[in-house]
Amino acid sequence: GIALSALSQYSDDPVTIEAICDEVMRLIPSGYLHVGAIDSVASPTLSHLERHLGEQGCRMICWMPEAIDSLSPSTILMPRHSTNEALRALQHGHDVVMCQEEFCNLYNDQCNAAYVQQPTGVRLPLAKVYRYTPMPSGINDNEKKHILGAQALVLTHNITSQKRLEYTLLPRLCAFAEDLWTPSKAKDWSLFRRKIEQQKDRLASRGYTCCAGSFQPSILQTHIAGGQLQVMLEAEVFGTHYHYTTDGTEPDMDAPVYSGALTLTKGTLLRVQAYYRGKFREGIYEFVIQ
Repeated sequence: GIALSALSQYSDDPVTIEAICDEVMRLIPSGYLHVGAIDSVASPTLSHLERHLGEQGCRMICWMPEAIDSLSPSTILMPRHSTNEALRALQHGHDVVMCQEEFCNLYNDQCNAAYVQQPTGVRLPLAKVYRYTPMPSGINDNEKKHILGAQALVLTHNITSQKRLEYTLLPRLCAFAEDLWTPSKAKDWSLFRRKIEQQKDRLASRGYTCCAGSFQPSILQTHIAGGQLQVMLEAEVFGTHYHYTTDGTEPDMDAPVYSGALTLTKGTLLRVQAYYRGKFREGIYEFVIQ
């Protein structure tokens, strides 16, 4: 692909943009050409480029623009911000490749930012990627035909090595693949989190660098009688054990191991540390029961 936004100085010069795109197609033959963001490109130039690419047997792909009236339905649109963008593209007759950054931007942190070399400040753990459903709800059968698929996104401008790229992608890329290949009703997070441990070992045996995952527990609190709460912890990484304390001390190997719902009083400080494959992972997580 090529970023037309980088060619904004030629936004009123379709012949020059056409020549640049021809060179890209010559170097990378394909039936598609991704031109990036197009909001800064003049509408007549876009229309001219659409026609030109069509004559070469190539379809234009771009990020979802603010205005799409000037685009023909031959252009494939990629919504990055919301499902509503996809619905708007479908209403105008476009084919769509889903790419909402909330679920698809694998550059975002897999685990707690405190344990990431170059944190983005946005968490996208494995469990959230696995919950992604590319097909928007509420669309009709004809509109479903226009959802071509979905794309994972990784920005590599701050990724300086192959190992770093692998760590960024894996194992979330496995979850993303299952999002696209497996019907939503057939997906099973409990089963997947078990299977992914085998995949991580397999990838490691072949020399890939794979993120162990997020060891921050998910916590579910339910109010019960007498002002107490039932507290449940869930681990993303299968095989994780949580040592915990409720008296303010640090959880260590002698602290109780979580094995089921806890009954705690409001205001209790629950301190938790993850133990996985022979050692403690990350730091101590604290929750004030409310």
